[in-house]
Amino acid sequence: MLDMWQPGSWQRQRRPTTGLCTVKCIKFAGGSGDWRPHSQSTQPSCNSLDGARNTYAGNLERGNGVVISSSFTFEINNKGETVPWRSRMPREARCESAEETIARNEKLAGQEQDTEKLKEQFHDALQADKARKLYPERGGDPVKASWLSTFAGTGGREGIDKLQCERNVYKVLQTSPLAKIMMGALKSSGCAVDIRRHFSCEVCDPSVTGGYDPVLNQVVICQNSARSKGFIQGVVTHEMIHMFDYCRRKLDLTDIKHLACTEIRAANLAHCSFLSAVTQGSASFFNIKNQHQNCVRKRAVASVLAVRNASQEEAEAAVDSVFWKCYNDLEPIGRRIRRNSDNMYQAYRDRISLGYD
Repeated sequence: MLDMWQPGSWQRQRRPTTGLCTVKCIKFAGGSGDWRPHSQSTQPSCNSLDGARNTYAGNLERGNGVVISSSFTFEINNKGETVPWRSRMPREARCESAEETIARNEKLAGQEQDTEKLKEQFHDALQADKARKLYPERGGDPVKASWLSTFAGTGGREGIDKLQCERNVYKVLQTSPLAKIMMGALKSSGCAVDIRRHFSCEVCDPSVTGGYDPVLNQVVICQNSARSKGFIQGVVTHEMIHMFDYCRRKLDLTDIKHLACTEIRAANLAHCSFLSAVTQGSASFFNIKNQHQNCVRKRAVASVLAVRNASQEEAEAAVDSVFWKCYNDLEPIGRRIRRNSDNMYQAYRDRISLGYD
């Protein structure tokens, strides 16, 4: 018997989408008596088979009798070829019953769900592994000085660096207008901050200066890279904006668009003055127009890439998709801070009008 399910049988049709389709079958009373596809299902993956019904219309017009049977399930692979579930079987078995189709589809749906769960678990494992490398103490592996660094006199300073870092953090939280705005905004939002509980000085990967841990709700200051009081002020403000977003806006850092938005806000409010943009190489004195936005966009993309297993294109697309909405959101500081200006003090004076302590 001629097997009609040869690869390329329907190559005249537009290349279909990969997926499973279920079609009704007809049996020709005259001729070979083969089971053949008659009508497509309503499933999206079958939309490219619009010509299937017309394929054998000529046989019907010639008066060949037909018997409508139950459904038959087949797969369309990524090459646009039809792959039967029951190829080279007796004619009577070519079409499976409706109950068999339902059971098969339920099994396949379960397999697809299991595959998605495995993908999610693999993605989470990659994310966790990257976080452990950036913040090793978060993974329970405190950094130990190597014998070479100890011999050179640069190792064994972790305790001293930690103490100095904690002192600087305390001073920043007590004196910095921006840090005090963030403390008051968090308190007014029902997320009061305890310095001993919510801030931690740790040894980090040299590529980062700080971070926010949403699981423990802690701001991490990297004691080996953020050393000066001014630098720590920027790190603390940046990470407290993430903490504020997590408190007020139900931030989900597993969603790349949520991550992009909070990184845009932090760069916008805590970092990208024009002079800092020049220093970082994202602006020049000869190209001033729109450089603040460019600095924010560049820094947000870099921050997404630092903590997320994403490509450059994915990070840029996520940032661009939410940029203007998040760039124009100035809560809780209320303004963009220019370098070497009194904007910080003006913002602190205006905090009451914004409803913050």
